[in-house]
Amino acid sequence: MADRYGRGMEQLLTIEDVAELLQMTPRFVEQQIRLDYLEAVIIGTEVRIDPAAYREYLENRKTLTPLVGQQRLESVE
Repeated sequence: MADRYGRGMEQLLTIEDVAELLQMTPRFVEQQIRLDYLEAVIIGTEVRIDPAAYREYLENRKTLTPLVGQQRLESVE
């Protein structure tokens, strides 16, 4: 979508949108925002998440070894 100046803009996401994308609850998303892990914008009384902030959130949570696999390795040793 382009604004009146011809610049491309992505639609802001709701807490519910992000919860669905993450397959988590809206309460979890709200917690991530309160903990400053996920950047959000307040517009009036509504909270919105920029898609770029959502992508950054995911990028910052990537791990080389999944925690479940790491726990299994520790329990075997």
